[in-house]
Amino acid sequence: MRRMMRSRRFAGLAAGMSAVLALSACSDGGGSGAEGDDDTITVRGCTPSFPLTPAATSSTCGLNILNAVTARLVHYASNGEARTDLAESISTDDAKTWTVRIRENATFSDGTPVTAASFVDAWNYAAYGPNNSPNANLFSPIVGYESVHPLDPDGEEGLGQAPPPSSTQLSGLTIADDRTFTIALREADATFPQRLGLVAFAPLPASFFTDAGQEFSEEPIGAGPFTLSEWDHGDRIVLEAWDDYSGPSRAKVKNVIFKMYDNSEAAYNDVVANTLDVTDVIPAGAREDERYQDDLDDRWVASPYGQIQVLRFPDEDEDRTYRSERLKRAISMALDRSELVKLAPGEFLVPATGWTPPGVAGYEENRCGRTCLYDRDDARDERNRAGGYDGTIRITYDAETPTVSNPSMWTEVCRQIERALNEPCEVTPASAQRFQDLMTDEETDDLLVIDKTMAYPSIDDFLVPMYSRNGVANWVDYRYTRFNDELSRAASRPNLDEAFDTYADAEALLVNDMPSVPLWYTNSLAGFSDRVTGVKLDIFGLYDLTGIAVTR
Repeated sequence: MRRMMRSRRFAGLAAGMSAVLALSACSDGGGSGAEGDDDTITVRGCTPSFPLTPAATSSTCGLNILNAVTARLVHYASNGEARTDLAESISTDDAKTWTVRIRENATFSDGTPVTAASFVDAWNYAAYGPNNSPNANLFSPIVGYESVHPLDPDGEEGLGQAPPPSSTQLSGLTIADDRTFTIALREADATFPQRLGLVAFAPLPASFFTDAGQEFSEEPIGAGPFTLSEWDHGDRIVLEAWDDYSGPSRAKVKNVIFKMYDNSEAAYNDVVANTLDVTDVIPAGAREDERYQDDLDDRWVASPYGQIQVLRFPDEDEDRTYRSERLKRAISMALDRSELVKLAPGEFLVPATGWTPPGVAGYEENRCGRTCLYDRDDARDERNRAGGYDGTIRITYDAETPTVSNPSMWTEVCRQIERALNEPCEVTPASAQRFQDLMTDEETDDLLVIDKTMAYPSIDDFLVPMYSRNGVANWVDYRYTRFNDELSRAASRPNLDEAFDTYADAEALLVNDMPSVPLWYTNSLAGFSDRVTGVKLDIFGLYDLTGIAVTR
């Protein structure tokens, strides 16, 4: 039965064939660290990598700074959905050509206006191959990307080099006037605005291009709620609330001091002692036996993080036993996720009920239904109907790369499978390189433990890469015609509401075929002092600095 349509997500979303993302009239209001006055807070920091520019920054250390200093066309609500920020509107008639109208009188902190060229020049710079921007691939959906960033014929690991670009500008970006530009995509993408809140899509002031961002890297200029007022390398970074900020998320404090820590344990101890206001990491030792809840009492918060861990089934041509949907469902129902997540101490993991985590736009709970619920009797019944597994079920995980789970969890997963299904199961740790080889090898017959972390907070980013016919992470050549048809319908829907609903319908289809077993979602944990309130981490695990206020 078709569920009731959810409430409209974007103020001013136009009817008919035009999707418009229009400015919502919302403001967050508008704070001292244990070492400062009542307008200052202190938070755990780490040293950003160089250069500190939107196109080059991908680590938490730098993103926490640029996320506060820059503004983008959109920002993200608590449920991951895009809300206009520097954009007055983002509209389309076909989900393929988008028109962006910039908010009137928007300025950078240096007083210069934010214009259409501020975005177009920044995106061209980021996409241009010779600039070697780590975030360049985010611009690949735009027409002309292959001309500014030609494909390296033998990949990054090969000896060959990509041919020189034939253009310096993305042909899909066109400036109409100072406040308007258009974006032409290679393929229809109804959720494209969900990408535009990423730091990589931030506009750049004209001064950036005078020295290719050298000065910017030391003192970033943006249109966000904070400015960078001091950087004592290796010691601290100080952000100051921008008085002339006119966007939707005003700061409640005057200054934020990022104190650089070499290890998270020291920062955590300072929060426990109320000498540091916020840490975005609860170390593993403090999570053991949930000690942090005793140390901090109610001074901690768990926030949804855009990640899921799954057991991926192998290519069915390599292991024909896994062609049985009943067997795959049996393995899923054999797992008591509520008990398994307790092996990762603290409220760090949450049992998964589908393939898309909460906090991501388009998320709906229970897309996996009863197949993701523990039922030993039903699991055994499904196994019997499937005829069992021919051999030993083997689960392989990356033993070298830090992850949300731990080896004891996979041992217990195998035990639960053995008890419920009466099938032999073994766990195999692999080196990072070996695991990478297995993950991209169609010939393996192992169940692989896969961490999927979002590139941007939208349901399609959890469905398309791994499970669509031509998905970039569909290394087992998974194919499901009905599912792919729904993905195509979703991408070309006339508005974002309908796109999210159609993607959710596609997700629900996966339970029929079970390309993977959803295991658990991830939370970010933060601790804070007794003098601040409103602390949380966003869906990327970054500080939501504009929400923090001083209580005394």
